[in-house]
Amino acid sequence: MKTGYILACCLILFFSCSINEDDLFTEKTYSNSNGTTLTISEVDWWTIKQSIPSGFMGGYSFLTVKMKITGKTNGDSINVKSSLGDRIDFVGVDIKEDSTFSDEVTISYQTRLTTSISNDKFTSNAEIYVYKGLDTLKVSFDSKFLKY
Repeated sequence: MKTGYILACCLILFFSCSINEDDLFTEKTYSNSNGTTLTISEVDWWTIKQSIPSGFMGGYSFLTVKMKITGKTNGDSINVKSSLGDRIDFVGVDIKEDSTFSDEVTISYQTRLTTSISNDKFTSNAEIYVYKGLDTLKVSFDSKFLKY
């Protein structure tokens, strides 16, 4: 009897679980007419929230959007466009000798008053630039849904 109960619970648990297809990333290869290629095999996005307690200014929270990107390229270098308010930076990604890369990149920073931060979902985006000689391949894509 006890074994039957455990088996029934396991079957219910197994069939009630599902994978959110929107969170899965499928390997994608991008290329241009000059032969520069970028294969992205894995992308993971997350947020980090840091708060400064209330005080004279009412308190602030800083939200950082991070991305880990893994893949392969035939390019000489890779940069990811990142923004901090009105300031735009290009963050370099290290390419190994076998043309693979795996790196964490800060995509954007946002500052909001603590009282206005909600649990709303939002998306971020990344622009990846692959340089090969004088050629440039630009790839843009959006994140999955993120939360503040």
